[in-house]
Amino acid sequence: MELMKAILERRSVRHYDTTKPITDEDLKTVLTAAMYAPSAMNKQPWEFIVIRDKKLLDTIRDFHPYASFISEAGTAIVVCENTQNVYGKYGAIDVALASQNLMLAAHNLGYGTCYCGLYTDDEWLTQFNQLLNIPPHITAFGLIAIGTPTKISDMPKRFEENKIHYNVW
Repeated sequence: MELMKAILERRSVRHYDTTKPITDEDLKTVLTAAMYAPSAMNKQPWEFIVIRDKKLLDTIRDFHPYASFISEAGTAIVVCENTQNVYGKYGAIDVALASQNLMLAAHNLGYGTCYCGLYTDDEWLTQFNQLLNIPPHITAFGLIAIGTPTKISDMPKRFEENKIHYNVW
């Protein structure tokens, strides 16, 4: 798929075909794409927890208010920051860049994704830390559902010339 087409057509997907989960080979491809994201001083502070266990997905669905579709996707990836391997305060940015690479690679392979935030809610983080046995030096930033989409929403035009400023505001 051509890059601009992938960027412009990628959507957050919340409806998945439960009979067509991501393959092991494609999972490795999207994780490879994530790990090729730029990072400050090339520290690569990302860590990934791949969840395919139905009971874990159901548990997450039950406590994360914006992940009701997670079990339907069949696979979820928790994108984390390793705070022991980060340059300055750039870990969150590095993890966000890795997440975007992952979602674009998934779209390119015909999968849908939806990013659900974690790090902004202490209660969710506590629950994820306990459920997934996440060590103290790891921060779970986001939960990405990934699977074969059954419904893809249209997206309104996003490009707005008035949001571009040249040289000064």
